[in-house]
Amino acid sequence: MKLIQTNIKPPKTRHFYQVTLWVLLLFISVNLVQAQPINDDCEQAVSIADPTAYCSGRTEFTTVAATDSGYGPSGCWDQVSNDVWFQFVARATGVNIVINGRNIGSTLRSPQASLYFGNCGGTIQELECQTDAVNSGGVSLVENGLVIGATYFIRVSGRGNVAGSFQLCVTNFNPPVTPGQDCRTGAILCDKSAFVVQSLTGSGQLTNEGRGTCLEPNPGSQSEDQSTWLRWTAANNGTLTFDITPLKNGDDIDFALYELPGGIDDCQNKRVLRCNATSCDGPTGLNLTSQDITEDFNCEPGEDRYVRFIDMEAGKSYGLLINNFDNTGIGFRIQWGGTGEFLGPEPDFTISPLTGLRCDQDFTATDISVFSNGTIVDYEWNFGLRAIPDQASGKGPHSINYSSFGDKFISLTVTSDKGCKVTKIKSLYAEPCCEDLEPFTLTPQIEIPSCYDGDDGSITISASGGSPEYFYKFDDGNFSPRVNFKNLSAGAYEVAIVDIKGCTDSIVVVVGEPDPVTVDAGPDQAIELGDSTQMDGSYFPAVAGDSLWWAPPRGIRDLNDPGSYVIPPGTTTYVLSVLTEEGCLVSDSLTIRVTIDRTVYSPNVLLANGGGGPNNFFNLYGKKAVESIELLEIYDRWGNKVYKGTELDPFDFKAGWDGFFNGQPVEQGVYTWIGHVRYLDDVVEIKTGDLTIIRP
Repeated sequence: MKLIQTNIKPPKTRHFYQVTLWVLLLFISVNLVQAQPINDDCEQAVSIADPTAYCSGRTEFTTVAATDSGYGPSGCWDQVSNDVWFQFVARATGVNIVINGRNIGSTLRSPQASLYFGNCGGTIQELECQTDAVNSGGVSLVENGLVIGATYFIRVSGRGNVAGSFQLCVTNFNPPVTPGQDCRTGAILCDKSAFVVQSLTGSGQLTNEGRGTCLEPNPGSQSEDQSTWLRWTAANNGTLTFDITPLKNGDDIDFALYELPGGIDDCQNKRVLRCNATSCDGPTGLNLTSQDITEDFNCEPGEDRYVRFIDMEAGKSYGLLINNFDNTGIGFRIQWGGTGEFLGPEPDFTISPLTGLRCDQDFTATDISVFSNGTIVDYEWNFGLRAIPDQASGKGPHSINYSSFGDKFISLTVTSDKGCKVTKIKSLYAEPCCEDLEPFTLTPQIEIPSCYDGDDGSITISASGGSPEYFYKFDDGNFSPRVNFKNLSAGAYEVAIVDIKGCTDSIVVVVGEPDPVTVDAGPDQAIELGDSTQMDGSYFPAVAGDSLWWAPPRGIRDLNDPGSYVIPPGTTTYVLSVLTEEGCLVSDSLTIRVTIDRTVYSPNVLLANGGGGPNNFFNLYGKKAVESIELLEIYDRWGNKVYKGTELDPFDFKAGWDGFFNGQPVEQGVYTWIGHVRYLDDVVEIKTGDLTIIRP
């Protein structure tokens, strides 16, 4: 006896099981081809260690074979069934998230992305979402006001449930001073941190500052559409490169780079160094490989939207005009490279104590920033999540404590007398603090599986003591606020708890299971083809409302009778299945081995005198294995057919030939016959022989 038990819904017809098995096999085969992504669920989100300037490989991630994580469509999505998740701890207050799919050679056609704040399995809030509504192959979203030290989640899918590979880029930044639209009002940069300008509107009071450059395609034409200016002073001799990436795929972003000979405010005498106005799609900027110093309007062969880097000189000032030619109002992301640095304050601070710091313990943050070429006029502190206070201004020292344990991030943003801002971020670890807290009490509510050896059991945990909020870990999983753990089979499970102070405890929870339902199809049997036999099936415990059936149905008198009679068409394995009221399917099988005797008997003499006895008819006779005489033909010695019969009963002698042809008895003599014999297993044999006719 073999025991198979699963949970399914009751069947409607036998066809249900055939379809169910086919779908199951199809599902298994598909998933063997493509494994589920490791970040298929929020609780298994891939962690981005440093989100300040992160970019994955072009095809590093995929939504292929992903499933629905159960959070429903985001605010701007049409639907979702194949989402994947990422997470990062904010180190700055702004973030730009870019999903590149088909636009860079990956396979995801229409990506969509959402940003969340909260806890997987608990309260989670959508902050921003974007979808690729025009099938450009990429999507970008920007969100400001992030809490430093807080965890954020990125959710990626494909519009219309398309799936494919993609690249993820994250830029976690502190916005600089809002850039102005004219050179004299342009933002002054203190360092080369990446940042995002979310929108561009208008061209300022001086609408043609790009005159005389490639931004002016024809003399006297407009050189600015939606523009902004960035300015800086070189702190050392060194190279400068940068990448400007439009936030909207397909936007034409152009630029002109100037030297400001008389200093950072000398816009009147600016001298153009580099210019790019080509309409080729994609990012633009300076790189180390390009040899041209300008690319004019239109997209000509050999143009790649990049021009040659510059060598900055210490103390010299530069200005960068960035223009959105398409007038979409959407901004850009800029990242800097090269060995040259920008002149600005050097923010820094000390943390005391740095080691042995416990949550609920005061520590001190003290400014030690320097600026040899100017004056620092403002200090903005952000102490991160669960800090008291969470923000401060002034040099300090500032006294702070944290109400929770774990990694903490502190940022100090200083502003120079020229208006530029630069930020320093440091991290620390606050040790758990569990003194004077009430011990945990963990109470499990257990639901055993509905079937023996099933996997639909569950554990729900309630807790008290410690310091809420609570996070739980199930076996080797990750901590989350989830209190209900589902799809469990019988066994022992460890559930651990950690509270906001870092206090921990754990319990072992044992999930039981119901008694098994035993199905016995009975012993194997051996019979002769055509024989009937009774099956001896049974199950225990037998409960009213359970469903029972045999399969396959051929030859069975009553499919729902465990002791049904059966005439198998051949050696057959029959399965007896029981579906309990709880939805448990239990099965056992037996094999009835069928031997076949294909012996066929035929008379060799027939009395053609019109009598009604057995000797007055000719037919073929078989044992129980014979189903019918499919065809019987008789010929005289000259080859003339004198009889043809079809579908004759092999157990009825009167079903055959009576020795007459056209109403008259045939002549005495030897006749030849040929017969097609069909057996119960659908085998057809051809038999031949002679027959002697006697007329007494």
